[in-house]
Amino acid sequence: MRCLIALAALAPGGGAAAQSVPEGIYITEVRETASALELNPDGHFRWMFTTGALDMMAEGRWRRDGGDVLLDTEPPVAPPRFELLGAGREAAPALVVRIADAHGATPPYLDVEATYDSGAPGYAHLDEDAYRFAPARGRRIVAIRVGSAGFGFWSERHEVPAEANLMRFRFFPGDLGRADFRSARATIDGNALTLDVLGHPLRYRRLTGEENAELQTAIAETGAAAPPAPPALPVGPVGPVEVAIGTALDPALARSFEVLGAGFQAGSGPMELRYRFGERVIDFGRVGGSGWLPIAIHTGPPAGEMVTLAFSYQDRLLTLEEALERAQGLESWLSAGGFEARPATGGWPDPAPFEAMVHARDGDPAFRAADIPIRAADWAAAGRMAADPAIGVLAMHLFTLRAGDIHATALLHNMPGLSARDSVQVPLDQSGGRAWVLNVTITRDPALIEREPPPDE
Repeated sequence: MRCLIALAALAPGGGAAAQSVPEGIYITEVRETASALELNPDGHFRWMFTTGALDMMAEGRWRRDGGDVLLDTEPPVAPPRFELLGAGREAAPALVVRIADAHGATPPYLDVEATYDSGAPGYAHLDEDAYRFAPARGRRIVAIRVGSAGFGFWSERHEVPAEANLMRFRFFPGDLGRADFRSARATIDGNALTLDVLGHPLRYRRLTGEENAELQTAIAETGAAAPPAPPALPVGPVGPVEVAIGTALDPALARSFEVLGAGFQAGSGPMELRYRFGERVIDFGRVGGSGWLPIAIHTGPPAGEMVTLAFSYQDRLLTLEEALERAQGLESWLSAGGFEARPATGGWPDPAPFEAMVHARDGDPAFRAADIPIRAADWAAAGRMAADPAIGVLAMHLFTLRAGDIHATALLHNMPGLSARDSVQVPLDQSGGRAWVLNVTITRDPALIEREPPPDE
């Protein structure tokens, strides 16, 4: 709903009333993705899309083409571009790529991809003020390109001189964040349409008359003529909240959460959270606290019962020692409550305890652990691995415990590492080594809840 209200506030005209297809407002119902498309009767369209740290928008003209709709962004989009300033040398063990915007700052959301003389690819990581490649003995980088895999733009391929270990670029963002639709085809299927977004088909469902009326009421209450507020998750109640998988969601809690689609809701907290399992209650204390320390739930049939509870087990960034201590305490509480370590009954296989995901290594895809597992043997070894900057841990699976058809998983995340690698734009307070987030998910077994939806869902 927040996405739709913001869409309605972008320009005069508000939400289009339900009329003949295809005019109207369409929304996606895809996990971890929020997107809306408005087709106005006067031939104008507006579109918004957000997933993870990626936010995009567009507006322009639409027209019919047989059974389809064609979208053209207006005014034309100025694409991002790069200017090669030169190559040289500096005191570094491997190739360094320096990129500066108009203010002289290094954009943290870019990617730098290399080609070695063997033909293998390589990937740089952002380290303070530059993108750096790890030393690769016996191999030489012969060319690079810079851009953004998320936004879908890349520079041309630039040769790296044999004597150089420094490449310098200037970045001009242009209309970064505006989607460049050029006769983009949206295929109509009854009260739905499908539009290709970033190379993947995305299905949009048209709002019903009742949903549209609700949207117009929300727009009127929030004052759509005012500029849209910066996106933020709603603040949940501070008082103790008790939840349990398999029970209906407390209406007071539901009102404090934003609906993200098809049973998914999220809020920021902070809140005092308790989890009930049978006759036992685990008091998690104060959790959540900002848009990057979220609390999320997934409800499903019957009667809107909770299927999944996911939250950041803290209300601020933690030191590594604090995060690991909390995780060990959580494991003890869960074990006392009847949870135990045993294999999954179905669904996705669990990663091994203390399995880490790390920064890209030259020649390997980024953020990987499945093909080349990086694991620790115990809690102490996990702490040493996570603290080692040479390893560059971004995330680590700590444990998964089960009780009946419910399982609980704990994941450790390094926020500066994720921010540099995946463009997660979050305010980071790393004072005193506080850079870690402990995320907990309690859910029914994936074998019972993960399924292909029927065609009419």
